[in-house]
Amino acid sequence: MSSSDYHLHQSLGYLVTKAAKIIRKYFNQESMRKGYCVTGEQFDVLVRLWHKDGQHQKSLAEALCKDKTTMTRLIKSVESLNLVKRVINKKDKRQKLVYLTKSGKKIIKALAKLSERISLKAQKGVDAADIAICKDVLRRVHETLSNELN
Repeated sequence: MSSSDYHLHQSLGYLVTKAAKIIRKYFNQESMRKGYCVTGEQFDVLVRLWHKDGQHQKSLAEALCKDKTTMTRLIKSVESLNLVKRVINKKDKRQKLVYLTKSGKKIIKALAKLSERISLKAQKGVDAADIAICKDVLRRVHETLSNELN
């Protein structure tokens, strides 16, 4: 493809970003409307901890593709909502482990249901086989570029 054939609105990155942004915006709106006051970014942190509580900030940052500064800001924001707590790692005092609080454990279940409803709404009218192919392609794109970064 020559540069004159390139159209931003047709590029994979643009389309993925545009879809992700509208899903995130919809999640944020619904979360606020329902009184959870948790953003999609904050939800990502909570879900990672829900699946494996007591993670290092660094491993959370890597899993969520965030830099150290952004991850610190994000954890502070969910900590201020009393949804997570940071605890000094007994094995390495330089590190802090992040855990869900009781409130965090309670709200994550409701947020997961909200996220699932939004996901189903976003996929309405799209064949399940097409969704499976899309997910597989996106996983492979991520894997390919992740391997290039290492």
